[in-house]
Amino acid sequence: MTSNEQTLDPVLSMDLIKHNLKVMNRIRSKSAVVCGLAAGILGLENLNGFLFYLICCLKLSFLFLIKSQFQVDKFLPAWDMIVTYEMFSNLPSFVLFWVFAYGICHIY
Repeated sequence: MTSNEQTLDPVLSMDLIKHNLKVMNRIRSKSAVVCGLAAGILGLENLNGFLFYLICCLKLSFLFLIKSQFQVDKFLPAWDMIVTYEMFSNLPSFVLFWVFAYGICHIY
């Protein structure tokens, strides 16, 4: 490998990291909607609903680990990003669909 190729690799790598984070965010936002609907249909209230969201996020993080074959350093700069990245930015979507599904199924 020449020195020019070595200098181009980090640029390509950053593009791939950005892409991986973008894909993870899309999956997390869609799963927040699905988990919110599930929590509402199940009739979860108060902390039980938030614990359900946390469990869903942890399961999704575990699925990301399985998909990466437990070699996160090939796809992300730090292993903890697979668990924490955009975890709480999707919480409002979860709450919105949780309240919506709960209202439709258990109140009306």
